[in-house]
Amino acid sequence: MRILSLLLLGLATQGMRTDDAGRGTLEAASARGFIVPRPGPVLVLPRDETLVYDARIELGPFSANVGTVTQRSKVEPYQSSLLLNSPDAGGEAGGETAHVSIRAKGRYTFYKMDSLIETRILPQEWPQVTYRMVSRGTEKRRREIKLGQQEGSPRASYRKDTSDGAPRGTRIWREPAYREIPADTVDILSSVFLARTLIEDGVDQLSFPMIDKLQIWQVTLRRGREQKMKLPAGTFDVVEVIIQPTPRPGEEIDEKNKKKFEGLFGMRGEVHLWVDEKSGVPVRIQGEIPAGIVTLGIDVKLKGFSGTPSSFSRVKS
Repeated sequence: MRILSLLLLGLATQGMRTDDAGRGTLEAASARGFIVPRPGPVLVLPRDETLVYDARIELGPFSANVGTVTQRSKVEPYQSSLLLNSPDAGGEAGGETAHVSIRAKGRYTFYKMDSLIETRILPQEWPQVTYRMVSRGTEKRRREIKLGQQEGSPRASYRKDTSDGAPRGTRIWREPAYREIPADTVDILSSVFLARTLIEDGVDQLSFPMIDKLQIWQVTLRRGREQKMKLPAGTFDVVEVIIQPTPRPGEEIDEKNKKKFEGLFGMRGEVHLWVDEKSGVPVRIQGEIPAGIVTLGIDVKLKGFSGTPSSFSRVKS
């Protein structure tokens, strides 16, 4: 397991930008947080960070505050069993696990939103990544994706819950389905943190495979406009990161399913992520959510933060 982790960590540095200042080096990435072992562009997660946002929906000229979105990132010693006190029991000595979550809570007219998206990254072959989505509001459903190595190959599993065959008022898990995946595939939540790599490494574009259910999409992060932006949390110098999903070459996705790609909060199509120009911390998210026969705009703005990088700071308005 130790050899595997070192190998994956080495792969994670491939394609990283380096210069005389050392930006993009493994040491610089390690100083920013927990390095997720993966091939392709390096993925770094904050060790103890909380971001709190106000969420608004928009329909034409009308808008309303619908609740709060909280994003948390935490890194802790790896513990293979919750029943054991030793942090390294059954796992790699000195290993760590990362946990990232986004919880959205709110209400609008008759619709109640209580949605949790979380990703756990473990120092083991299977699963290395577990992504879960749980809705407890008006819509009640669960989904789970696992990524990792099985029999020496990168694979993914996907399962969701159903009310079919379940006791009344409850839901049960369906059997999982499996498939082979590209080695550098990420889940939806991890993909957002690659925007920080884009900013920290000073590149204009990143592209990588991302899994949604059991379909693989090619997601491109593209650097856009720069401006000052006033938000509930203060005024920041920001950079726009445009998130564009397209079907991955070779994937059999019909025209109907091409329109069903779901990003964070159920957003469809292109998403605009505004991030701090130095640290890449997301301060605003804008996109669209289909709601029956209408399409709602969603606008999520930062109102509070803790544990952010020292380079993340307000500027004078």
